[in-house]
Amino acid sequence: METNSNAIQSSEWGLRNGSVSAYLNQEKRHSLPSPPALHSNDLVISDVITVRTKPKSGDASGSYASGTGGQRLPDAGEGCYVPLRLVLLVLAFLGCAVAYLLRFSISVAIIAMVNTATAANNTSISNGACPAAINASRNTQQSKGGGEYNWTLQEQGIILGTFFWGYVITKCVGGRIAEVVGGRLTVGVTLGLCGVMSLLCPLAAEWHPLALAAARLVMGLLQGPVLPAVYGIIARWARPQERATMVLISFAGCGVGSMMGLGLSGLVVENLGWRWVFYGGGIISLFWTPFWFLLVRNSPAQHPFISTKERQLLSVVHVQPKRRVPWSRLLRCRTIYILILAEFAGTWVQTFTSNQAPTFLTEQVGMDPGTSETLMTVTPGLAAFAFIVSGWLSDFLYRREILSKLGIRRLMYGSGVMMVLGSSVGIIFAGCNQTWVFALFVTLAVGFIGQPSSYQMTPMDIAPNYSATIMGISGLGQLGAFVAPIVNARLIPQHHGWDIVIMVTCVLFVVVGGLYIFGVTAEEQEWNLYEEVEDCCEEDVTQGQDPFKPDN
Repeated sequence: METNSNAIQSSEWGLRNGSVSAYLNQEKRHSLPSPPALHSNDLVISDVITVRTKPKSGDASGSYASGTGGQRLPDAGEGCYVPLRLVLLVLAFLGCAVAYLLRFSISVAIIAMVNTATAANNTSISNGACPAAINASRNTQQSKGGGEYNWTLQEQGIILGTFFWGYVITKCVGGRIAEVVGGRLTVGVTLGLCGVMSLLCPLAAEWHPLALAAARLVMGLLQGPVLPAVYGIIARWARPQERATMVLISFAGCGVGSMMGLGLSGLVVENLGWRWVFYGGGIISLFWTPFWFLLVRNSPAQHPFISTKERQLLSVVHVQPKRRVPWSRLLRCRTIYILILAEFAGTWVQTFTSNQAPTFLTEQVGMDPGTSETLMTVTPGLAAFAFIVSGWLSDFLYRREILSKLGIRRLMYGSGVMMVLGSSVGIIFAGCNQTWVFALFVTLAVGFIGQPSSYQMTPMDIAPNYSATIMGISGLGQLGAFVAPIVNARLIPQHHGWDIVIMVTCVLFVVVGGLYIFGVTAEEQEWNLYEEVEDCCEEDVTQGQDPFKPDN
């Protein structure tokens, strides 16, 4: 009885005095299986290549993976080896690219699908438009579209918008779904089914415009969990000093997919017809899916092909999604609401730079449509490059201990705020100077990309075990994609309406940036260990064992 009493008192003292992390670290050292050590006859060529020489007598070299019936698997260290982290990165990058290709390619295809007549008028030319824009509007001749369908503008708007209605709904819960059923299954199934739906889109379009809208709604519902699920997988595969790099390389695929959807889709329409925009996206998605299921696992411990060397490298990662969420503590965390606001502000800026920018550039500045299309195609590629650079720089500063983790997040968000502020003010003062507007617009579009290397890394900072859930919750900020067009539509007809739109966008981003910089934290929250502490303490106390006493 004295032992049990001491165990209970020790457990209660540890939880009261904030020693949870120390306790769990001690438990992990004694309860988790240690990664196999390299033998003296293992010649390590580099961090990623290991050559196994003649094994010792009686040495059962090789790996044994769960689910293999105890059969020996060939050790990935025997000969040349590609690290599985790299394989995961490539497939995650391609998966994000496929997702955004399926998302945005319809924006180009629908132009060729619809048979419309457009007359030149000045209804979309705002007060204060540049002379080049006014002249271009006056000289525009009536044109007749060659599409097959006589859809109204309202029907086209519904078709284009339903995807995002579904996306917002499932992104909020997608992170939790991925943590419960597994990110690998979530990403593979959703993108695979998205490919099937893309193949069905031409058939739906022939039936009725609302049928196509319904197909796009289903695709949005399917894609919502993709990014949180990818995020959760990387949290279990990335060492602390390489998290930002791995996350942002994966998410850079979004920019490449956008560039393909907006740029290459036009070439597909010209050479093969609009149906092949949907067929091509669906085929690419279905081609990618089996490679994802074959080569990706939720964690290193589950992968049958992992090498001894890589297993040792990843032994420092102790991220394990939990089935129970401490909702009351999570929802009292101030940082969660700052992340939602950051997502809202970023989405608002992206709505302007992606959806409304072509109208601004042609109808306000008077830029040639070809130049505008080139800018809109190149910008996502530059954004993808900025993703990768910002992730690498974040990890570099962390590895070299130049800045604290919180300092890095503040620096990245702050640099993005300064670029957005400077370029927004510059665009207003540039007026009708198309060269300056072009350069400043690129700066604006790339500037807010500094945001992901800050706020999108915060869930891994504060609660890596619930990182996918938190990222999904931050998806509430995607409502900015619905609010921004409504607000901007009311502002544009005003005198110098586009200037007001740009300033509202800039002020919102700067204000939210201040809230993030001064209000966020990068410290791991105590509720990150909620389930693990409760399970360990309850089991040990019930069995009459001291939970702080290591196993022999």
